[in-house]
Amino acid sequence: MVTSIGAPSGNLNYANGADAPPPGADDTPELGPADDAMAKMYLAVADSQSSSLASGQAQVQQNTEALRKARAEEQAAMDQARANQADSGGGFFGAIADFVGDVVGDVVHGKFGQAVDDAARDISAAWNSPKFWNDLERGMTMVATVGAAAAKIPNPVAVTIGAAVNMNATVIAGVAHIRTSEFAADAQDATADAQTATGRVDQVSREQDDVVDTVRNTCGIQTRTLATIAGAIETNDQTTAIAASTRVKG
Repeated sequence: MVTSIGAPSGNLNYANGADAPPPGADDTPELGPADDAMAKMYLAVADSQSSSLASGQAQVQQNTEALRKARAEEQAAMDQARANQADSGGGFFGAIADFVGDVVGDVVHGKFGQAVDDAARDISAAWNSPKFWNDLERGMTMVATVGAAAAKIPNPVAVTIGAAVNMNATVIAGVAHIRTSEFAADAQDATADAQTATGRVDQVSREQDDVVDTVRNTCGIQTRTLATIAGAIETNDQTTAIAASTRVKG
């Protein structure tokens, strides 16, 4: 990817934005009509080339900033999509282990304020972990199945316990399912955003290439035109000098 445009090679010499004088302009004390017209043409083409370069550089700078922004949006959307995948974050048992380990450790060492902070942090991490809720949903679904089977045992105690387990596990599994569905929806949205950002990156990249190619081609044509005009001025000067010398000798 080209992100800057330099002045094309040729017989041009810009200093602080000034146009280069046409070759031969300073070699002839008094310009004839032909030289005068060609010199004006030379300066007009040189000025047009300078404008083309300035406009191209401004467009490249604008596209560069747009490309940087589009890539940042693309990366952020991709990160968000990954963060909402079902296997992202800490699992159920890992979250429980972190919670118990942090709280018990803080209480044992008398850091009761720290225990509250650590507990809040661990709960927040679990709440925002797709894997935690995915594990919880699957686990509670299995527990509910076991409870339903126990409720069919011809034993009053087993029926009571099984029904309670089935009911509670089903409720928890339902809550977990809602949470996992939210993560799945967020992942889909983020993936769509990433695809949109990727399309924008591709579009700006193509625009950048088009700008660079256009300016390069335009300046190339102008450089060749300047060389042609310079050659014509030089030829005209030589012809004028020869004619003047012939008249003097005659």
